Amino acid sequence: MKMKIEFRTFMPFLLVATLVALAVMAGMVIAPVKAQSTYASIGYVDVQEALASHPDLQDVLTQIQAFEDARTDELSSYQELDSLTEAERQQMVEDLYRVRDEVDRERQRLTEPLIQDVIDATTAIGEESGIEVILEAGSVMWGGLNLTPLIINHIQGS
Repeated sequence: MKMKIEFRTFMPFLLVATLVALAVMAGMVIAPVKAQSTYASIGYVDVQEALASHPDLQDVLTQIQAFEDARTDELSSYQELDSLTEAERQQMVEDLYRVRDEVDRERQRLTEPLIQDVIDATTAIGEESGIEVILEAGSVMWGGLNLTPLIINHIQGS
C-alpha cells in the first residue's frame, strides 16, 4: 500500500527549515559587522608616554630630587660603617627605610596630579570620540585606536 504524500503537508516544515537556514546565514553576515563596530570603539593610551610629555613633569622631578637630596643629607652622619656600633648600624638601617618611605610618599604626592591629568584627558578624549573602552597600551596586542597623541595634545593644551 502506497501512501500519497502531499506537498501541502510538508509546507510548514519546509518553511521553518528555510527560515532557520536564512537566520544562520544572516548571523554569519551580521557577526563580522558587529565585531567591526565593537573593534572601532576600543582605544588605547601609552600612559608613560603621556606622563613623559606632561608640561609640569620637569618641575615635579626637580622637586622630588630636592626632597630626596634633603632627606639623604640627614644620613650623612653615617659615613664610616666600620666604626659604627651594632646599635648605630640598626639605627642607620631604620633611618634609611624611613627616608626611603618619605621620598616614596612625596614622589606619589607630587606625581598624583600629573596622573590625574592623564586620566582626565583620557576620559575627555574617550567621550569626545565615542570610544567605549580605553586600555593601557601595554595590555593591547593588536588592534584598537592609539589615543596617545590626542591625550598628549589635550594635556599640553594644544
